[in-house]
Amino acid sequence: MADRQGPQRGAGQSVRHHGSREGPMNVTTRLGRFGACALTALSLMTATTGGAGAQTVLRMATALPENHLYMNEVYTPFIERANEAAAGQFTIQPFPPPFATNTNMLDRVVSGVADIGIIQMPAIGVPFPRTDVIGLPNLTSSSEAAMAALWGLYEDGMLDAALSEQFVLLGFVTATAPRLFTRFPVHAAADLQGRRIRITGRATSDVIEALGGAPTSISITEVYQALDRGVVEGLTTAINAVAAFHFNEVVSYGVENFAFGLVPGAVIMNRQSYDRLTDEGRAALAEVTGLDLSVFIGRAMDEIDTESRQVLVGAVEMTDLSPEELAIWQAATEPAIRNWVESTDNGAAILDSYRERVAAYRRAE
Repeated sequence: MADRQGPQRGAGQSVRHHGSREGPMNVTTRLGRFGACALTALSLMTATTGGAGAQTVLRMATALPENHLYMNEVYTPFIERANEAAAGQFTIQPFPPPFATNTNMLDRVVSGVADIGIIQMPAIGVPFPRTDVIGLPNLTSSSEAAMAALWGLYEDGMLDAALSEQFVLLGFVTATAPRLFTRFPVHAAADLQGRRIRITGRATSDVIEALGGAPTSISITEVYQALDRGVVEGLTTAINAVAAFHFNEVVSYGVENFAFGLVPGAVIMNRQSYDRLTDEGRAALAEVTGLDLSVFIGRAMDEIDTESRQVLVGAVEMTDLSPEELAIWQAATEPAIRNWVESTDNGAAILDSYRERVAAYRRAE
C-alpha cells in the first residue's frame, strides 16, 4: 500500500487539490451538479479481463447518487486519480444505487457482485469495534488527521483482524465532523437542561445526556419538520448536512469548538478481483490507496466542511465555548469514552495511540 512512514502526506495526494479551484461554489449548487465521471448503463455487469489489449473494468459500488456532494468532491476525484495511475491496466467504473446500498454493500463486494465498494461500519451489521475509536466525542474535528491516525493503527496491527480477512482494504473513509446546532443560544451546559436534541449513535447520546439534554432519535428525513414544530430543539450533524437539508432555516445557533465523533468507513475490494489484476495494475492501485487514499478523503471532507460554512452566514450564529465551559463539556465525554475502552479489546492502548497519532499529524500540518 501507500507510504508507511507515518503521518506525512503521500506523494500523490495533491493531484486534485480542492482548495485550488476558483473559489468555493454554493453548496446547494454543488449538491445538484453532476460528477465529471459519468455513469454508464447498469447493463455493464461483468468485468472484461485477459487477452491482448483487454482491459479490466472494476465495478465500484458507491451507495451514493451520481450527483451527490461526496461523489462530486471526493469519490469521483479518487476514481479519476486511480484510472490515471492505472494507465490502461484497469478502469474503475462507479455504480450508484440500487446496484448496492449501505446495508448490503459488504455482501455485494465479498460475493463479487461489486469489485470495489464504500462501506459505512455502522450500516453493514458486521462490527469492526476498534475502528469506532474515531467515533468517540471531541478527539478531533479534522477528518484528515483522523484518517491518517486510523490507517496508522491498521498498519501497526492494532485494529480488527477481520479488516484483512474478507476483503482487501484500500483505505479508510469518513464524513465531516458533527457539531451541535440548536434553535436557542448555547453558551453552557446549563442551556441544554431538558432540551430535546436529535442524536445519532450511543456516544453522542451519552454526551448530550451528561450535559443535561434529552437525546432523541429521529430519522434524518423527519428532522426538518421536527425542528420547525419544536418536537426537537436541536441536533448534532455536520455543517454540510445543514446545507443539504436546509436546517439553516430552522436552527439559529451552533457550537464551533466541540465536535462529536466521526463515522468510520472504508473503501474495500473483492479479493479475487484484486488478485486478477496484473502486477502493474496492483502497483498502480497501491499508488493511490492506503494512507494516500485515507488522507485524500479526509482532506476532501475537511474542505467540504470549510466551504459549507457559507450557508451559515446570516442564518446560524457559531460560538465558541469558554475554556472553563469547554472543560465541563470535555468531562461529559468521559463516560462514553470509558464505556468504549472497557468494552473494546485493547481499547486503552488503541485510544492512547490514536490520540498520539492525531496530535502528531496536526503538529506536522
